[in-house]
Amino acid sequence: MLQPKIAVLDTGIDLAHLTINTDNLSSVLVSEKAQTPGQHAALVINIIGTVCPDAKIQHVGIMGPNGNANGLDLYRGLKWCLGQDDIDVICLSLCYRNQAPIPEIENLLTELQDKGVVIIASRHNDFPGESAYPADCDTTIGVDQLDGLKLGKYKILDDDHKILGMNGHGIITQLGKQKVSLDGNSFSAPILAARIANSRVQGKCYSLNDTWQVLAS
Repeated sequence: MLQPKIAVLDTGIDLAHLTINTDNLSSVLVSEKAQTPGQHAALVINIIGTVCPDAKIQHVGIMGPNGNANGLDLYRGLKWCLGQDDIDVICLSLCYRNQAPIPEIENLLTELQDKGVVIIASRHNDFPGESAYPADCDTTIGVDQLDGLKLGKYKILDDDHKILGMNGHGIITQLGKQKVSLDGNSFSAPILAARIANSRVQGKCYSLNDTWQVLAS
């Protein structure tokens, strides 16, 4: 595989804040909320394009500019991804606190897993230990922050629930012409998504189970 494809379900894109080569970027909006662009998607895309410059990036707009998205928005984004045949990794830099499983979303996550799509979902920034949806699902890999690790490194926190601790602090990226420091699980998720995409180029991480074994080795 020469060009893995990563789907980014996020806010609308503020194009002025993109610093990567946009030749490999495409975009679709599946929620009216995403018609007003936000900075968040651009930051996530910049990280992915930096860590895995060969990746094709498929932006799927599901959130408002402040990161607001409900279960229906997430469902529409995942449903759109399921209809594509070339997505390798999905990056979800969002989560819901204390959310009971949503059967329609659970079914989509299972179908995506069965297609070999690896889904990375961020956990809470401010509520460690609380349930986080869909990061806690068996069909996703949840990413949480862990102090003391070098940037981009990770440690398995919970093998049974497939939760990684990853250092998301101190990421420096470009926001337009201005350098900004990022802090949060939202920006750990795209690092991991891009690293998995790089692994697919090397013939690894072609399923959730395979990915977890690679991360655990």
